[in-house]
Amino acid sequence: AAAARTEYLEIRSRLIAYEIYVADFYANRAKWPAVVLRLEFAMREYPGMGRDEELLFKLGAAYISSGDFGRGVETLKSVVARFPGGRYRKAAETMIARVGPKR
Repeated sequence: AAAARTEYLEIRSRLIAYEIYVADFYANRAKWPAVVLRLEFAMREYPGMGRDEELLFKLGAAYISSGDFGRGVETLKSVVARFPGGRYRKAAETMIARVGPKR
């Protein structure tokens, strides 16, 4: 049972990594609706896999890049609130400050 659980988690880890890879691919081509769809799917299907902060940050940035400033700022605020010592906190705060006047 332990081996099956380990394999299950490894497969889920690969699947979420793939979704992030594809979202990054679309982001590099400024295909924001596709980025949002991939990241929202990954958030829904793979919660608690250790990538939530990264997913939320990238999702907030994608919302902002697509012109949905309000949703982007709210998503980035959740990064700051949920992960106060996280690796994306400072970047999220910077992006929130930059977008502030556009809201």
